[in-house]
Amino acid sequence: MARKRKTKHTGPHIFWRNGRAYADLRAYADVGGGREALCEPDSKWGTTDEAIAEALFAARVTELQERRRGRVGADGGKRYTTLDVLVRDHLKKKHKAGKTSWSHMVDLEQRLGAALEHFGSKRDPRTIEPGDVREWAEALAEDGTRKPGTVRHYLNALSGLYGRAQEGLYVDPAYNPVSMMQEKPTGRWKGESAFLEVADAALLLEAARALEHRDRVNATPGLHAIVATFLLTGGRKSEVLGLDVDDVSFDRGLVYFRPNAHRGLKTETSVRTVPLWPQLREILQGHMYAGYVPRTSGLLFPAPHGGMVRDLRKSLDAMAKLCGMAEGEVRTRRFRHTYCSARLQTVQRIVRPGKDPAKDEDAYEWVEVSRFQVQKEMGHGGAQLVDRIYGHAQRTPYRSEVVEYRVERHREELGDRLRALEVGSA
Repeated sequence: MARKRKTKHTGPHIFWRNGRAYADLRAYADVGGGREALCEPDSKWGTTDEAIAEALFAARVTELQERRRGRVGADGGKRYTTLDVLVRDHLKKKHKAGKTSWSHMVDLEQRLGAALEHFGSKRDPRTIEPGDVREWAEALAEDGTRKPGTVRHYLNALSGLYGRAQEGLYVDPAYNPVSMMQEKPTGRWKGESAFLEVADAALLLEAARALEHRDRVNATPGLHAIVATFLLTGGRKSEVLGLDVDDVSFDRGLVYFRPNAHRGLKTETSVRTVPLWPQLREILQGHMYAGYVPRTSGLLFPAPHGGMVRDLRKSLDAMAKLCGMAEGEVRTRRFRHTYCSARLQTVQRIVRPGKDPAKDEDAYEWVEVSRFQVQKEMGHGGAQLVDRIYGHAQRTPYRSEVVEYRVERHREELGDRLRALEVGSA
């Protein structure tokens, strides 16, 4: 007697196992279909009734067909996606656009990864409601390691993701559960940002020189030149540590901040030039050419084992200790504020209208440096950041044509602190 051949199914179909109904919907795997039990409401087990199984199967197939069809346009339908697919697509398009810095892309990936972990990678973005987002925000702040301002960054990342979902018609055009929240965590204003007086900056620069010569354990190689570049250019951390030798032009007297193979820049306006001030010229010439092998290419401040220097905190804390400051008090962002406030105190000589420098003795006059010039050197797109955040009033303004932090000019003001540093360095 011939054996009965099993029917071969190539499309969606119902099959039975141990008397219970299951659906094979792998033909719709791209929209969430698979092998699944045909369960009645409030049940986790496949039904045993053939008629009910047929109805459940038909409803499920219709649902998956609608997802695949992606009803968009006048009827207000939406395509279907899952949260992990949406995140992957969002990050790829952000990277391709090229308007987001590398460091921000890393932060964005980490924050959206936290969202996937909390909500579930296969979650439909349409099912996330404002209450769900509030629960996530509370969970982020629960352990106390994230301040309200940091939690807000996580919410902003999710809000941007929903902007991408709206673009792809995966949610209603105005649906964004983050923007629908009535109260969102915000960072508290902590008052004026920390900066250094010119005299204190000079003392720290001298401490960096002393530390590099006497403490090989705590001093990053090239520490004196690194700190000088921060204080005399106002560059951000990645901008300064990622400088190439070719970014310093002794002939033109300029330092170039531009993207290279080691790092990008924060914004389009971050591409800029800054004057190579005389003090920085002296220090960098010593750093680049005083050794046995002149540094003529590659990173200006390479790490001992290659690549960029990533962490200066140990060296900065050791410098602060030499100057009588607290651990954690000195960080690279403080140097950026210091440069801006010192640069605003500089003056420049201009020709008076109608005067000829070759004939008139009083042809020149001294004026304060333009705020627009300072804004450009800081890499800002508008002057409001200089006025509102980075510009500070020095207690003892030091007027000069150049930005400099020479410790010998502030001996009287520094007093015992400088003497203690010199004794310790002897």
